[in-house]
Amino acid sequence: MAPHPGAAGRRPLTGAGQLVIHRLSSANGIDISEAISLFAGRLPVWRTLSSALLSVLVVGMGASLGREGAPKQAGAVMGNLLADRGALSDEQRRLLVACGAGAGMAAAYGVPLGGALFALEVLRGVLALRLVLPALLATALATGISWLALPNAPTYLIPSYPLSISVVLWAGIAGPIAGLVSVAYVRLIAWRIAISPPGDCA
Repeated sequence: MAPHPGAAGRRPLTGAGQLVIHRLSSANGIDISEAISLFAGRLPVWRTLSSALLSVLVVGMGASLGREGAPKQAGAVMGNLLADRGALSDEQRRLLVACGAGAGMAAAYGVPLGGALFALEVLRGVLALRLVLPALLATALATGISWLALPNAPTYLIPSYPLSISVVLWAGIAGPIAGLVSVAYVRLIAWRIAISPPGDCA
């Protein structure tokens, strides 16, 4: 298969961008869920925003990274900054950062429920009314604004596939397998985080 015409240009841009991000901040890069579980939602602001900007540039050049990365990072950073400004507790900060990340995902794909579920997922799957309602409110508002600002067009053009018994059987077999693999992957990540010494996100 021939490489994407923009692939050659993406490599030096990505490498240069990573060097710039490293210069902008001496903080270590940190995942949103890791920031919430280990550091009460505290994120290295400039490094995270720089990474989000680099993601926008690389995705705009055709890289298949998913367009939700930058909005999730930006939303999480906004939640972190608002928590600093309001002098919120660690529990409130975790919720605000998770809602910001979920709102970013919801706006990127127009999926308020999916964004709320993502917010609850990074909160380690805690289901409580005091968490669900803010997550739903944040993602619903973000989705509504994105519907007003973005063009009304499908995110992905999916061809029409005929329904057949073989497809239904394959889905019935592949679905549980994918679910078990997902559970194993999440537990592996949790185990890896548990045995790793916490880093410094300052």
